[in-house]
Amino acid sequence: MGELWRCIFGPRLTRILHGAEHEGRIYRANTIEYWSDGILKLLGVLYSLAIFTCPLFVPLLFYKRDSFTRHRIVTLLKCSLFFGAVFIGSFCFRGLGRYTNSDYRTFLVALDNARTNRSQAAKSALSGYDFCFWAWPVDFRWNDVEGDSKKQLKLTRGSLKRSSAFEKIRAIPCDIASYFIATIIGRRLLYPGSLQLIQSLVYPQLLQGRVRLQQEMGGNRYKLLTRDNNEIDIMVIDRRSKVGHEFRDILVICCEGNGGFYEMGIMDTPLKASYSVLGWNHPGFGGSTGLPFPEQEINAVDVVMQFALHVLGFKVENIVIYGWSIGGFTATWIASQYPEIRGLIVDASFDDILPLARAQMPEILSPIVSRTIRDHLNLVNVDQLCQFSGPVLLIRRTNDEVITTDQSLGVQANRGNFLLIHLLQKRYPKIIKGDELALLHMWLKLEKQDQIALWNEYGVNEELCETMAWTAADENSSYPSNLGDGMSSEELKQMTIFLASKYMADFDHTHCQPLPADMFKMPWRPTDVESRSSSPFDTGDCEEDS
Repeated sequence: MGELWRCIFGPRLTRILHGAEHEGRIYRANTIEYWSDGILKLLGVLYSLAIFTCPLFVPLLFYKRDSFTRHRIVTLLKCSLFFGAVFIGSFCFRGLGRYTNSDYRTFLVALDNARTNRSQAAKSALSGYDFCFWAWPVDFRWNDVEGDSKKQLKLTRGSLKRSSAFEKIRAIPCDIASYFIATIIGRRLLYPGSLQLIQSLVYPQLLQGRVRLQQEMGGNRYKLLTRDNNEIDIMVIDRRSKVGHEFRDILVICCEGNGGFYEMGIMDTPLKASYSVLGWNHPGFGGSTGLPFPEQEINAVDVVMQFALHVLGFKVENIVIYGWSIGGFTATWIASQYPEIRGLIVDASFDDILPLARAQMPEILSPIVSRTIRDHLNLVNVDQLCQFSGPVLLIRRTNDEVITTDQSLGVQANRGNFLLIHLLQKRYPKIIKGDELALLHMWLKLEKQDQIALWNEYGVNEELCETMAWTAADENSSYPSNLGDGMSSEELKQMTIFLASKYMADFDHTHCQPLPADMFKMPWRPTDVESRSSSPFDTGDCEEDS
């Protein structure tokens, strides 16, 4: 009876991965389990549709006076009882079908063993199955590291300041409205990948991608528990013990976009470039629980970093953070907390989410959009980026249609431009000012061929600029830098163009096009002699920090 009970409430098993004694295959459910599970999936889709559309239809119900008549309430109760009975019946029949399936019962033995025995053998046996992640035992908790429970995670907050008690009371209705807008609409628009309906539609691709990472790439799946009790689903491809991978000792932690999952996201780029790679899903994405609000996001990436350092055993100086699109938020945040990392690569991201949100909404809604963003969804990447003192590479998509506020202006309206401008102003205040700041703005407006022409027009000597940057960094390795002291106006302009070419690389494509592996280069470091190059200027590349 106990085993039947576990079959009823056990996780959905989807695939049996290949092992020493068997080939990988899809889990074959018997007829009873197949049909009852199909009914449960259909009910789940209907529920997701109801949740997704309720903000549109619930107000109409309250608007119509005859919506809550006795007849309609009775009909609603009957429908609820019917669907409830179908749900409970299907749930029990699915358990009965599992109980008569030897594959499922063998899987339950492996699952129970992994929950009670934390050995590597039990973990390996459980890794031979792909199943609903909620049942996977926790591999690492945020407070497993001594002293980490006392660490305070700081997040830039942009709440509107209200000086008097009267203003605070008067703002309560707007605060309530902005909270519900952020929770019901804003989060769904900002992170569409968190919608269960979308996840249901792409589930076959997610399963295929996860199996590929595990079986072809040798990936291992883990569950991490954050300080706000969210469970984070991660995948690790550790190549340190494998020959033939040039950069196997460097771990790239990937931060996905708002519709990205590690199963079908940006992990492929560093994998093709021969790095060890860790991918993780946002809260509410894939196997991760929670919702992708800023506080939950930073808690997630923090526990991921702790796991990489204390369980996987990578040194902080051998870790690279790679963020794409909205993943630039968590990437810049974790980089600001660990300035010793090898580098930060931010691809197709923005400085501040608010200008992009305003550009997509009618002007009349601008005040409520601003309040909602600043109070609940305040993603200000540029502030976090400027707090990071390590090597940085910004990748700008020249045909980016997502983080451009005005399509008619092209690359000139790309919000990634402001990441570069503010970063260089923060790091090199004696260079990026006045005429040089205007020159930097001009540089960011130009196409690649025009940038090359400007480079030649100012006679930029790359080797000389490298030497001056190295000398300044050798004298003062921290920021803001003294680089620019005693330089002539011509040298300041040359250095402006040189720095812009080192900190930003252009990729001539749209927002969602996967980044080629040959563009995944380590960020430039002025103190690294080996990263110098005498090659001609090329905005498509950044010198490799080997």
